[in-house]
Amino acid sequence: MRFLANRKKFYIVSGVLTILSLLSFFFVPKNYGIDMTGGLQISYSAENQISADQLEAVREDIIDSYQFNGKDIITDVLLYAVNTNDIRMDVGLVSESDIQVAQMQVTDIRNVLPTFFKKQDIVVSELSFVSVGNSFGKFVLDRAYLTLTMCLVAIAIYLMFAFRKSIEWTSSFSFGAITLGTLFHDIIVATGIFVVLWLIFPILKIDTFFVTAVLTILGFSINDTIVILDRIRSNYKNKRSQDKRSTKQIFEESIQVSLRRSLYTSMTLIIVLICMLFFGPDALVGFTTLMLLGTIVGTYSSICLAAPILYDINSSK
Repeated sequence: MRFLANRKKFYIVSGVLTILSLLSFFFVPKNYGIDMTGGLQISYSAENQISADQLEAVREDIIDSYQFNGKDIITDVLLYAVNTNDIRMDVGLVSESDIQVAQMQVTDIRNVLPTFFKKQDIVVSELSFVSVGNSFGKFVLDRAYLTLTMCLVAIAIYLMFAFRKSIEWTSSFSFGAITLGTLFHDIIVATGIFVVLWLIFPILKIDTFFVTAVLTILGFSINDTIVILDRIRSNYKNKRSQDKRSTKQIFEESIQVSLRRSLYTSMTLIIVLICMLFFGPDALVGFTTLMLLGTIVGTYSSICLAAPILYDINSSK
């Protein structure tokens, strides 16, 4: 495939995906985890082995049946089988401003929940209990926005410095701008697809693992971009006066030379993430899914967008 010759097609695909992803943030209901909305995290030890069908029956029974003083206060319940006998339960709660009432709710829930397991012939004992306030979620999101902004700016400034005067007809600013653009594209598209997927898979949520995955994607996404841009710089440094290759040919060869390395590196990570997705703990499904999406989108943008955009920005010079 000739990447520069087909760059306009890649621009259209990326533009459409970016717009659709941005729209999904406004029109798809947010699916926050309990560490963002507030709730309970409880771990149980079961006396006998448990099945996925039993846990799903317990979950549905709690959502349909549990009330406190005649009110539905549980927003969502997630049950994870940590192993054959240990269970983790995440319970989302409606925010309650009265501290005394909130404490009564928590006490009632802790006392009543084991009875739902007994209906499925599961005898449990509580191992740990954590109450999470919604203020924690606001703190995490605020810090995530700040950290994300600082990371993007720092990466862009570093690349502007690292690639300064690397190619005489390019500006260092273009390297920083391309970096910000491709990273923004990767995060928006990956999270946009993630948002759509949680309509099908409710286990996917915006939680602290989600924030961690977004920040991790930045590192993996920029890796391939730097390799390809550095290959372009190296080819220009090694170009001799008798070298008749055009700028377009040098860019295309740089992408082609880096292609196999980029694909091999990404496929290694993708294989690991797929194994984690199917065989890892349920608590990491959201993190693994977003990392998988980010790796795929990041590899695409590094190969199909970064170098072509650099060529278009500076080709007139």
